[in-house]
Amino acid sequence: MAPSADLDLDLLGLTPDEVSAAVWWVADGRRLSGHRAVARALRELGGGWGLVGRVIAVPPLVWLGGPVYRWVAANRSRFG
Repeated sequence: MAPSADLDLDLLGLTPDEVSAAVWWVADGRRLSGHRAVARALRELGGGWGLVGRVIAVPPLVWLGGPVYRWVAANRSRFG
């Protein structure tokens, strides 16, 4: 994981607006954003977090991921 300021966004095929709007996971030619990127990052952490990442990536939880992610992103200042 790296801050967008440290990355070559052109190389990754991302724009500054995209990285400002959501978290991204870019690896092996795949680009995941938002809740799907979070699920992938959690899987990489392994252990209990890996299990959480796997669980939230399958239906029906994955269907709720988009709205939940957007709500958290819109209200992130409330989370300290």
